[in-house]
Amino acid sequence: MLLVWNNKEIDIPNWCENVLLVQGERQAIDVWNQRLRSNEGSPLGLLSVFVPAKYEQPDESDWYEAHCNSWGTKWDVPFESVLEEVIDNDCNRYLFETAWSPPLAWLESMAKDWPELNFVMFFEEPNMQFMGVGHLKDGELDVIDRNYPDLPENFDWENEDLVNAWYEDIARRRDELMDVVPLAYERAMYDEG
Repeated sequence: MLLVWNNKEIDIPNWCENVLLVQGERQAIDVWNQRLRSNEGSPLGLLSVFVPAKYEQPDESDWYEAHCNSWGTKWDVPFESVLEEVIDNDCNRYLFETAWSPPLAWLESMAKDWPELNFVMFFEEPNMQFMGVGHLKDGELDVIDRNYPDLPENFDWENEDLVNAWYEDIARRRDELMDVVPLAYERAMYDEG
């Protein structure tokens, strides 16, 4: 999407909604969270605090490639846009948005760098119409994703039954992800923080 501002075209991303669960012993979660929060007010964000972008160029002109390769998304996540909730003694939930895609490369680094914790990320990008979950399985990042149901070219948005059926199909696909990591899904979507 392009936005014209001050007579300049600016490329505005679609936003991917992310729900990250950090699970483990409370002491390990607190150490991870302390590292996260120790950089508040700095130019670093959620992603770069843990995984600095690896630039090839000294002037960082390759920032886009470095960010996508290091994190799996275009921009870092400012601290003030991260909502944190303590679910229970062994789980914190973090809600945040990323540009275009979920930070799956970052998630994989988290799992390797913090083996005492379990990371599960649910993500959904409504404009590009995909959703999924990333988690560790046998030491490797496993990503299961689902696309939204296809819409006919001349979809009748005035037909309430059609619209409801389409949204029900989206909900069914979202709930299919629950079979992958059921307890994590319940904590991510339904537990009160």
